Amino acid sequence: MKAWLDRLFGRRFAIFAPPEPRDPAAIVRFHLDRLSPALQADAEALRAEAIVDFGSPEAADNWLVAHVPFIGTRPIDALCSRRGQNAVALALNNMRYGIYS
Repeated sequence: MKAWLDRLFGRRFAIFAPPEPRDPAAIVRFHLDRLSPALQADAEALRAEAIVDFGSPEAADNWLVAHVPFIGTRPIDALCSRRGQNAVALALNNMRYGIYS
């Protein structure tokens, strides 16, 4: 049903979901609060790595909510699964060591 509504209206159609905030830090908190405890702990660890790599929480949050072509989506959206978390970790590692291929 949701996929059909998305195609019909040409945008993401949220059913019974609160609207996503606009501030990057609030978007990150919004998504992290909805994860299971195990996924949330790993996502928080990846966010901490991003903060170290980018130098500030604001810069890390901006990266987490921006579309990253290497991952294929926003990193914050990828953090909802183990596979996505591995992709985010790989992207951070590649950036850390200058691997851009």
